[in-house]
Amino acid sequence: MNLFILHYYTVVCETGSMARAAEKLSLSRQALSKAILALESEVGARLLTRRSSGVVPTPAGEVLLRHARILLRDWDAALAELETVRRNRDTVLRVGYGQMTYNLWEAGHAEIFAKANPHLQFSYRIMPPDQLLKLLSAGDLDLIVSSDRGQESQFASVLLRELPLFVILSREDPLSRKLELGLEDLDRHPVILSVSSGFSDALRRSAQEAGIQPDFRPFPSHDPLTILRTVRSTGGAYLTSKLHLLYQGALEGLSAVPFRQGDSGLPTRDIYASALPEFLHTPAIQSYIRHLSPHAVP
Repeated sequence: MNLFILHYYTVVCETGSMARAAEKLSLSRQALSKAILALESEVGARLLTRRSSGVVPTPAGEVLLRHARILLRDWDAALAELETVRRNRDTVLRVGYGQMTYNLWEAGHAEIFAKANPHLQFSYRIMPPDQLLKLLSAGDLDLIVSSDRGQESQFASVLLRELPLFVILSREDPLSRKLELGLEDLDRHPVILSVSSGFSDALRRSAQEAGIQPDFRPFPSHDPLTILRTVRSTGGAYLTSKLHLLYQGALEGLSAVPFRQGDSGLPTRDIYASALPEFLHTPAIQSYIRHLSPHAVP
């Protein structure tokens, strides 16, 4: 139902005259009559009756008038609330980071942004990606920086970084002296896999398709520091992205050798800035996305 025509109808009822309503609405009388006829056709009832004093609602028209006033009042309230939200988007920015994603930018980069934009009420939080998506969906965050975009139809995203893969090895491993490693270099070599990991499944498939047989060793943890300690103690290899290389001291006794993607079919870790579609291009969010680029850790 067209809210404009509902508004026309309420004005006709309030003025009691098609002529006065048309004048108030800056419409021709013919256009207003056509709109009222279309409304009557849509609801399937006659809405107005003529009297010597003008037009008055029929019993069905009284019912529609009562509900139309409620609908139009609620619509005005919604527009006012949306305008408040729009204004707040220019003065408030709440950013969420994945637990490891924040370390991909220089220490203090968020504080630098806050200092450079004193007009913004800026804040940031660090938490697991699934929680970030829930808060973004609920409107409790304005922007998230994470490798998880959720459902692409729900959020709008901008690619910030593509993170290459590295093979983590003991420095005593002969492979650690190579400039880069491919999947074929891991044939018969112990390779540590996180259990129930989509990347681990992709690695298994890629090795099988290439006819390569790494000595896969499932590991019951997703914690990168625990896995790196296991690499150090067992001499295995672990494929990961730079996300896991940014802990201070994490690579003591280990080497990170670039992994040659080639035709391996293994995905890189992509980092996105995501927001609700209607807010991604607001000035505050766009300003923060631009701020992230020069502060990325190489």
